[in-house]
Amino acid sequence: MKTWIALVGAVCVVAGGCANPVRPPIEGRMDPYAAPHVSLASEELRSDTAIGRPIEERDEQSGIKFVTVPIRPVIDRTIYVQWEATFLNNNGSPRERFQGTKVLRPNVPDQITFNSTSPGAADWRLTLMYPQVVE
Repeated sequence: MKTWIALVGAVCVVAGGCANPVRPPIEGRMDPYAAPHVSLASEELRSDTAIGRPIEERDEQSGIKFVTVPIRPVIDRTIYVQWEATFLNNNGSPRERFQGTKVLRPNVPDQITFNSTSPGAADWRLTLMYPQVVE
């Protein structure tokens, strides 16, 4: 009889555990790609522009980091590009963000230039996108 009660008790515990309505959290997938310095938000922008090798400089006295990213439209029309620059600390955490809009004339080499405002900037990221129209 004791065995029968223990067996019924075990079945009740297992059955009760199976009916638990609390689901585990959904975890994100690991990104297999390292973040590049310059990211473009669309294939269209990628095909409409040519991006040169970024130039990084740090002022020796102030420690401020300066970045220049050469860019040129490769199409025969003026384009407007929104940009957002982020400076990161040694741990990869964002420290400063800047944004703006750049007007690029057809086939004319130009650049996007930005700088940190403190000496703690270890690295940077730049995101380029076509402006979004919000209605």
